[in-house]
Amino acid sequence: MLEQLEKELKEELGLDFWDTIGIFFDYWPEDDNADYEWESMPLDMVLLGSTSISTCTFGFLTEFSTVDDLSNAAIIQHEALGLDKHSILIARNFIDFLRLLITQKSIFGLMSDQEAEPDDDLDPTLELILNRIQERFQIEPFESIKAYKQQLVQEREKSVVVQTFNSLGVKRLTDHITHLKIDLDYNEIDERIEESLLTFVKTASIESALAYVRDVQEMSYTDVPFPEKVTVAVKSLLQQHGFVNELRRFDAL
Repeated sequence: MLEQLEKELKEELGLDFWDTIGIFFDYWPEDDNADYEWESMPLDMVLLGSTSISTCTFGFLTEFSTVDDLSNAAIIQHEALGLDKHSILIARNFIDFLRLLITQKSIFGLMSDQEAEPDDDLDPTLELILNRIQERFQIEPFESIKAYKQQLVQEREKSVVVQTFNSLGVKRLTDHITHLKIDLDYNEIDERIEESLLTFVKTASIESALAYVRDVQEMSYTDVPFPEKVTVAVKSLLQQHGFVNELRRFDAL
C-alpha cells in the first residue's frame, strides 16, 4: 500500500517519501540485499526503512521468527550512535508506526513519549503527504502519545520471560520455566570467563541465551566481545532451533 501510494504521489506531484518525510521504505524480507550495516542491529530485526540520518533505521522485530505476520510485529528504532541504547521499541505494530508518524509529523519524533508541539508553519508538502497516508490507511492520530507509550512498555514487560538492557527482552519460545541472566561486566576474556559463558549458552534456556546475545549486541563487541567458543555454541543453538535468518545475520557479524 505504501509503495502504491508513493507511486501515485510521484506521478501526480513528483514527490516521494525520502524527500518529504525523510525515510526510504526498503523492506527486504529474507534477502541478501538487505543492508544490516551495524553489528548492534538485533538478529531478529527485519529492515523496514532507512532515514536521511544514516545512523537511524527502523525495523520489524520478528521475536526470533515467531510472529505469524510482519503486520503484527513490533517496530523498533535503531540508533547506531549517540544514545545509551541502540534499539528502542517505538510501536506495537506497523499501523501504530504510521499513526505515530501522522501524530508527531516527523519521522525523527517517534521515539518521544511527548506530543509534538502544534506547528503552524508545518511544511504544506509534508502535511499533504501525511494526510494522504492517513486517508489511505484509514487511521487517526493518537489522542495521547504518553499514554500509548506507557501502555506499550507495560505490555512488553509482561510479554517477555527474560529482560534485556534495551528492554526488548525475549518472549517465550519454549516450555522452559527457569530463565537466567549472566553478568556481562567484563571487557577482557580470560579462560575462566570464556568457560562460564560457554556453560551458560549450552545449559540455560534458549530464551536466556538469546537475551545474552541481545545484551552483547547492545553493549558492542568492542566492550563485550564474543569469545570464539561461545560464538560457535550460539551458532549451533540457532541452527538447532531452526533460526535460519538469525543464523545468517549472526554469521555476517
